[in-house]
This record gives sequence, structure tokens and C-alpha cells, in this order.
Amino acid sequence: MLGTCMYCNNERIVEDAEVKDFADHNGISVEMAADAVAAHQCDCSGATFFRNREEKIKMATDYMEHYFEKEQKVLELAKVAIDTVASELVEKVTFKKGKRTFTLSLDARGCLKFKKDFKETDEEKF
Repeated sequence: MLGTCMYCNNERIVEDAEVKDFADHNGISVEMAADAVAAHQCDCSGATFFRNREEKIKMATDYMEHYFEKEQKVLELAKVAIDTVASELVEKVTFKKGKRTFTLSLDARGCLKFKKDFKETDEEKF
């Protein structure tokens, strides 16, 4: 079966079984699945950038799932922040929970950066 890379429009031969599995798993047509598999296998710069981005998102998501394992609502927010920053829709996302401040951003190399600050202020009143 032939699939077309969505980044460079090169056609590639892709395995029928892999295309069918991808289509079934994602609920899309076989033609769309063939193109997606072709893009995933392509060596062009667009496809490589996309694969690297997906890998970074997965690593960041795995870390957040561990870090916020007991705080599901915060985890959901963190996952949205990951996608938003990784897609470069915004430069950074900052959110606070109690005395903790979390910032998710991209560094100069395009890596996702997760910064955690804990601020404690002592105040005495007499």
C-alpha cells in the first residue's frame, strides 16, 4: 500500500497490517492511516521534527503523571500545558497550587522545561 508523507509529499510503501492497526486504533480511514504511517517513517525534516516533538511530549507527560499522580485535576492542566507549549501556541504556561508555582516552557534548543518553585513566607504579627 502507498502512503504520502504530509510534510514532503513523498510516497512510501507502507505495510498493510500496520496501516490497518493504525486506522482501527485511531478511528480513521485506511487512506489517512497510510499517510500517517508514511509520515511517521519518513526521514524528511518535517517528519523528523514531528517525531522529536511527540517524543518530548511523551517524556514530559510521563514525568507529570508521576509528579502529579495524586492530583488528577492538576495533572489534566499540566497535560494541556504540555501540548500548548510544545505546539508553540504560547511561550510558557505558569500555574500555582498552594505555595507551589509551576512553569512549563521551551528552552533555546526546543526542549520542554518544567520549573517548580516553592515559596514559603514567614510572617509574624504582634
